[in-house]
Amino acid sequence: MKAILYIAHGTRSKKGLREVESFLQTIMKQVNVPIQKWSYLEICAPTIEQGIEACVHQGAREIDVIPLLLLKGGHFKKDIHTILLSLKKRFSAIKIHLHPPFGVQNYILDGIGDLLNEKLSPITEKDQLLVVGRGSSDVNIYADFELITKGLKAKLAVNNITSCFLAAATPRLEEGYHLLENRTKSRIIIIPYLLFSGLLLDELQQFTEQKRALGDQTFIIDPLSHISSIQLRLVQYLNKGGREECSHSLLI
Repeated sequence: MKAILYIAHGTRSKKGLREVESFLQTIMKQVNVPIQKWSYLEICAPTIEQGIEACVHQGAREIDVIPLLLLKGGHFKKDIHTILLSLKKRFSAIKIHLHPPFGVQNYILDGIGDLLNEKLSPITEKDQLLVVGRGSSDVNIYADFELITKGLKAKLAVNNITSCFLAAATPRLEEGYHLLENRTKSRIIIIPYLLFSGLLLDELQQFTEQKRALGDQTFIIDPLSHISSIQLRLVQYLNKGGREECSHSLLI
């Protein structure tokens, strides 16, 4: 019997946990797989180990592991791989397939454009965009964010867009903000490249409020789980059997 185990990052934010669970409940109702469980990489329960155990206990002989991560950072390449390697040894009779994160996708960039226009329409060439990622020790994150910023610049026809990170990579938030020019003469729109709410998003919202209190025209949009096409594409991918060479992460 087949199972799916979803892996979210984990957060201390109650709002963030509600968002994760609501997102997954919507997905699970539309996916035609008999056993579906979710787990967290850190902070929260159930753990990945507990999630695998629950799938096996219900009779799973094959488990597709779906990380709810946007990019292939250290959590995917090191943490999840290490945990699953140990579990594959423990459950040697069970086939465990790790699938990739979402990756840089046109439909996600289009969804960001929709979020921007829903809240701050019209977006003009004078607007300045700051894409803020979680950050990672994996150097490939810089190439990913270059694709993201170039893609958004082309789609939205803005002149000034840059990226920064909240941890583990540079530039950090304050430095990235100051890379933008004419901050008092145009809108600065912060794009959290985060899937769900949590303490990191809280930090960005507080930063936005501080800048507005200083007179800047600073705004922030919702996390990317508010993009409906992310759920739609994930459901389609899983109902196809999650194959396509185990990849729904095709760079634009």
